[in-house]
Amino acid sequence: MNAHSHQPGQAVRRVFMDCTATFALDANTGIQRVVRNIVNTAAVVGPKLGISCQGVVFKPMSGFVGIDRLQSPGAAVSPLEDRAASLSRIIRSNLKDWLLATNLLESARSIRQLAGRVKYLALRPARRRSRRAICCGRGDVLLLIDSSWDPAFPWDDVCEAQSRGALVGLVVYDLIPVQFPDVVGPRTHALYARWWDKARNVADFVIGISKSVLDDIEAVDRNRRALGAPLATLRSGYFKLGAELDGTVNGDKVRDVFAAAFADGAYPSNTYLMVGMISPRKNHALALDAFDRLWAEKADVRLAIAGRYGWDSGGLVERIRRHPQFGKKLFWFEDVRDHELDYCYRRAAGLITSSYAEGFNLPIVEALSKGCPVLASDLPVHREVGGAYAAYFPLGDAEALAAIIGKQRRQELHGVESPKGFHWPDWTHSCRTLLELVIELSSDSAARYDPDRRLTAAA
Repeated sequence: MNAHSHQPGQAVRRVFMDCTATFALDANTGIQRVVRNIVNTAAVVGPKLGISCQGVVFKPMSGFVGIDRLQSPGAAVSPLEDRAASLSRIIRSNLKDWLLATNLLESARSIRQLAGRVKYLALRPARRRSRRAICCGRGDVLLLIDSSWDPAFPWDDVCEAQSRGALVGLVVYDLIPVQFPDVVGPRTHALYARWWDKARNVADFVIGISKSVLDDIEAVDRNRRALGAPLATLRSGYFKLGAELDGTVNGDKVRDVFAAAFADGAYPSNTYLMVGMISPRKNHALALDAFDRLWAEKADVRLAIAGRYGWDSGGLVERIRRHPQFGKKLFWFEDVRDHELDYCYRRAAGLITSSYAEGFNLPIVEALSKGCPVLASDLPVHREVGGAYAAYFPLGDAEALAAIIGKQRRQELHGVESPKGFHWPDWTHSCRTLLELVIELSSDSAARYDPDRRLTAAA
């Protein structure tokens, strides 16, 4: 065994949580919300478990450096900042559209990745001389809790930390791009497949955000073994995410467009809510199909979509913006702050989530915690999270969704528990569960340390 490796039974002293991607750009979507809340809470919860916890950010010149906390983007900003952020989004979107139209997008991505790799390698000597870098070693865990699938992710530095005896834990949000290439497209599928090959080989243990994620990992590994891939058994566990909107600030003014969409704040309203970035996986189109049926029947219902544009949904965006009900009974909010999301949950007739696949689906517990009913596509993870407090409709069935909305409006939706009885862990409890898992899995992984696997992973 490597002289610098963990020894069997050695206690964890420090946990460093990578939050590089969220630190660089916190879009306040699901992963960023998890990272921000766990990193900020761990500094308080960790010492109660006998360990030191700190967020770290990778800097090409310095390596992994510590940060105090991650700031929430949920608070209101000035009109000037709001306009600047909107202009920045428009510029990025137009540039991407132009690159797509000129067939230069893949070339631009390849050039960016190559330049990033050259910079990463060129600055390696500077990183090794850095006095700012945190040096992980025996008794330490580097927890990859943020997104790590970008080709520029510093895997070489992660493996160097392992060579000094640190263990690496990997938080897995989902394997949807690996499992469902038709939903994400061939490029994203290939990107995530390469990421999972790397991450799985490097990680000493994995932690899922739901039991369903662990089931998906087992299914993917089972398929790979069937194809002849030799895979070591990884220690694993899962934890529940919290439900609080940490960016909510009491007294912040809700913009007029939100009040208009929810009948000027009336409760209960006739407005249904969808929360999540617009992408094929979220299947917003099915919900719009259902509402087109309801509007054709003269049903007095509205649909509000809260979430930025993601990818591969240009046709849907055009359909939304050109829809005859847009601005009347159909609304799209690309920029939603936490206090406004709280406002929506508390006034919505229900949250609709029609996703093809999810790793957890945080809006379900956020909505139920605010007393908002939930109508969800019938996925195992949705039943795991929503339980008896949500109503479920067959995956991909717009007619069934329209029917279930109609039943709810007529108060004929039976067998669903009231969200008033719903209780869910907060971020403190979520963080504690995660750290207890890190301690448990680290102890076992140290005892099973295999330096040969580590050398293979670093290759």
